[in-house]
Amino acid sequence: MPDEINQIVRRLDTVERNTTDLAKSVTNITEELSDLSKPLRELEVDREVRKERDKNLYSRLDQIETSIEKVHNLGWWVLGTFGASAIALIANFMFKGGFYVQ
Repeated sequence: MPDEINQIVRRLDTVERNTTDLAKSVTNITEELSDLSKPLRELEVDREVRKERDKNLYSRLDQIETSIEKVHNLGWWVLGTFGASAIALIANFMFKGGFYVQ
């Protein structure tokens, strides 16, 4: 009988050690999972920040594009005005007899 009790006590000790080891393992796994989730959260925040930066960048690029288009249109208007003035100057010179050769 004492041998049986000793065997039961040894088995109980083994089960308790296994339970303690299992609890330590679960704790370690939980800590590792927590450590792994921190960089994931940082990446998610970084991705959202990039989205906002890109949205702002595209908005600014659209404004620049609009400004360049306005300058382009103004350039064509100035060129047309200069061309029309040149034609009017030549026509005025011609009507006043500027091409008359004796």
